[in-house]
Amino acid sequence: MREPSAPPVRLLGMPPRPPAHLPARLPPRPPAVTPSTQRPALLAALLAALLVAALVAACSPAPTAESGGPPQAIVGSVTAGPTCPVERNPPQPGCAPRPVAGAVIVLDDSTGREVARTTSGPDGRYRITVATSGTFSVRGMPVAGLMGAPRAVTITLAAGIGGVQTVDLEYDTGIR
Repeated sequence: MREPSAPPVRLLGMPPRPPAHLPARLPPRPPAVTPSTQRPALLAALLAALLVAALVAACSPAPTAESGGPPQAIVGSVTAGPTCPVERNPPQPGCAPRPVAGAVIVLDDSTGREVARTTSGPDGRYRITVATSGTFSVRGMPVAGLMGAPRAVTITLAAGIGGVQTVDLEYDTGIR
């Protein structure tokens, strides 16, 4: 019969010995990654990305309306007139055409397909933003209390120009 083994003796100030199945030394730790060691690499990567973006932008062709160029806008006012039964020359200030709030303005392309629609504001003004070029028709939908709808206006928007075109529409009040 064997005698029970005594616990290992440990000398003060000495680290304990690892068990026999573990290596005597652990492998060295990799250097710690800290924000101060990452900054130069991160800054270099950011500068490289900005340089590539600038080169791509500089070498790209100029945008056109078909390729996402500057959008164009159609703006205008919607009015109703006459507002007095007798029009005088010179016109009376109280008889000027009045703004039409809530009028639906539609933009159709050359095939008659609706491209955009908006509603006039309280002051009768409207704005339609268009991303493509071509020939368009601007028309107002009938408004309750007014006779019919204004005559449609045909306009042409050129590619890559951007800018604003004004199209004013006038409803007939029926006052004669």
